[in-house]
Amino acid sequence: MKYIFSLLLLLSSNVWANASSILVIDASTSRVVHEHNSNSVRPIASITKLMTAMVSLELYGLNDYVMIGKKQKTSVKELLTRLLVRSDNNAADLLAKHHPQGRSAFLSAMNTKAKSLNLQSTVFNDPSGLSSDNISTAAEVAALTIEASKFDFIREISVVPQTKQFTNTNFQILKDYHNILVSKTGFTSAAGRCLTMLVDHGQTRYVIIILGELTKVARETTARSLLQVSANKYSYN
Repeated sequence: MKYIFSLLLLLSSNVWANASSILVIDASTSRVVHEHNSNSVRPIASITKLMTAMVSLELYGLNDYVMIGKKQKTSVKELLTRLLVRSDNNAADLLAKHHPQGRSAFLSAMNTKAKSLNLQSTVFNDPSGLSSDNISTAAEVAALTIEASKFDFIREISVVPQTKQFTNTNFQILKDYHNILVSKTGFTSAAGRCLTMLVDHGQTRYVIIILGELTKVARETTARSLLQVSANKYSYN
């Protein structure tokens, strides 16, 4: 088994090298299973929305309403669903603007929470992740993901492959793997293709981070390889 798995790693290494940062860690012990540039600071695109969701859930009730026009309104639950499934940038902005003190206060709450989690390299400049100034490291994204997993609604909705209205941006992975507890993709030209997942393997949970992959197909290929790594619980650093 070890020989077969070592061969898998060898065949996969040229694929993984394309991503700017990769990390697989044991969520309970922080044991590193695999890493590549995991402390490199870089844009994280829509992975930002995990923090947007956490701050929103701390500020608002799911049944609170947000005005989306002079006479139109929608629920916080609907906006969070759009945020975490479709990765809707407009939903992120509406949630931020709904803060009693305005958008800037919401961003301040995001950065304050990052500091409270000791995410020293993590900075948020907007609630959606469109800004290349939204930065972090793979190691800190792992901590962010673990924190996000403490929110029932994030665990419930971020791993839904498809709703009646929206298809998840990580659809194919979520359709094929049923042990993912948290999932969020991201993409901008500055950040490349990004992904974070918390994966349950019974007694052990692993966080898988991919930042700066070149294409959507390459990100999925890398994710599947790393899911196999976590399933085999094999450390090769």
